[in-house]
Amino acid sequence: MMMGRRVRLILRLIALVLTLGIVWVVIMMPLILFDMWMKSFEWTAGIPFIPICLTIMTCFTSIYVTTYLYLYYRWLLDN
Repeated sequence: MMMGRRVRLILRLIALVLTLGIVWVVIMMPLILFDMWMKSFEWTAGIPFIPICLTIMTCFTSIYVTTYLYLYYRWLLDN
């Protein structure tokens, strides 16, 4: 019985990592391309656009992972 739960937990963690990887690529690629286009103008060369976006994405990721794992943990305790 516990083996099934462990396998299910590992599969959910793998799915979580893959989902977050896809979300990071889908969101960050257009932002990086936009930043490269914006850097062609001289007056926007000093704006740290990508570090700010990375910070926001990291905060979103940590909140999402924490909430996801907490809800999964609560679901395991209820069963």
